[in-house]
Amino acid sequence: MGINHKSIPFHLFLTTLFGLSMAGHVFPDPLDHKRPLDERIDNKDEHYQHYRQETTGQTENDQWIILPGKVRPYRNTDFEAELSDRSVAYPETIEGRIIHDDKTGDWIEFELDGEHVVLPRALVVRKTESGEDDSYSEIGSERLDRNIPLPLEYVPGDLTRLNQKWNFHGSDYSKYLRAEVVQTIEAMLEEARRNGIHIRVFSAYRSSEKQRYLYLKQVEKKGLRQNSVAKPGYSEHQLGTAVDLCGLDPESVASFDFDRAKEGQWIADNAPRFGFVRSYTRENQEETGITPEPWHYRYVGTVDRE
Repeated sequence: MGINHKSIPFHLFLTTLFGLSMAGHVFPDPLDHKRPLDERIDNKDEHYQHYRQETTGQTENDQWIILPGKVRPYRNTDFEAELSDRSVAYPETIEGRIIHDDKTGDWIEFELDGEHVVLPRALVVRKTESGEDDSYSEIGSERLDRNIPLPLEYVPGDLTRLNQKWNFHGSDYSKYLRAEVVQTIEAMLEEARRNGIHIRVFSAYRSSEKQRYLYLKQVEKKGLRQNSVAKPGYSEHQLGTAVDLCGLDPESVASFDFDRAKEGQWIADNAPRFGFVRSYTRENQEETGITPEPWHYRYVGTVDRE
């Protein structure tokens, strides 16, 4: 996968391996606390008058996973800067710290063969260690927020295929969720059907590899500041407990008016009885940093229903 230099202002070459579709949502980077720049930066360069170092409570370098298949770091935080002679590639891990440039945004500064280089923060993801029982985490208690992603290797241990009758797509694009979620959502959609409301699932479990492909494709298309697809590790879909819902009409897929449609209204009224919550609303937008998504629901646990 190559970057079109005429469409976006940076010199990067991305190689990705996976060809799947459907969009995700974005977790913006958290606000960091500024502190004086390390003395090793040459402050005589006018560009570095806008150059500041930021951390998220870190005392040492954090570990970051490279996302592109191959990328050459920059020698400073300028998209017209000279590139390093060396390249790094997914899934290499680097140790580095966050650097903020007022003009060009957030970067990760790290050492490569004795040279201090930088990569845009958009092209790395913070590394999270896996726990022993992660694959069977208690539903609703999984740790995933805008600061800490899931481990990229996280895969739920009890993924189960959703009955095709509830799948918006053909059988060649099967949907999977954790076993308890499949059982519950099928009961919910069946109840909706009995009430004359026809709802389908257009996205369910999504692996970090699929999310990585989608993310890099969107970066290639829209640039580093794209805001419609999450980095791998940050999507609730990787938990195997989140679904994107729609009606039978293709126009209802990822529609911001879904909550006004009869299908969206039925879900909003009845999903809590089945243990589903809407993740991204107008009320929590400031807290989550996510645009309201009336089609996206996460299962957090079964509740009593009459």
